[in-house]
Amino acid sequence: MLKGVNQWCFPEGTPLQQVFAISREAGYDAVELNVNPLGGVGLTMETTAAEAEAIGRLANEYDIQLRSLSTSLLWQTPLSSADASVREQGRRVVEKQLELAELIGMDTVLVVPGAVNEHTSYDVCYDRSHAELVLLAKEAEKRRVRIGIENVWNKFLLSPLEMRAYVDAVQSP
Repeated sequence: MLKGVNQWCFPEGTPLQQVFAISREAGYDAVELNVNPLGGVGLTMETTAAEAEAIGRLANEYDIQLRSLSTSLLWQTPLSSADASVREQGRRVVEKQLELAELIGMDTVLVVPGAVNEHTSYDVCYDRSHAELVLLAKEAEKRRVRIGIENVWNKFLLSPLEMRAYVDAVQSP
């Protein structure tokens, strides 16, 4: 078991060098990074391969593992949106997560697949987001990175049985 901490546990704008140093000093083995909005510290949608690899080397200098990658960007571009262009933007976010994870050597990206709200019913959220994940599974398989479906205050996939059925229906290892 690894003890890890998410980058969001640090004040916004904290340089990654400081995140890694404090995490190691506190006894953490790993840091979960995030794909941040443009202008954020660390990884963004504009991060190049060279920049991502440099972040991986920096973590190694502090003996910090980078195993998973999260993002808040899917709250603005949900895979369950009624707007196909918004879903496409969300798919690009996850594709960027997968690309960055592969470059850095992470094995998992975390994805909030959608949210049930006054605009999106449960069944519609299920169908739209699931169709997107079926497409994304091929990219994940190619890059050998797992997609971890996150259930966080999104009112979706509320029971273990629903979650299992949703994930199994993607039909991807």
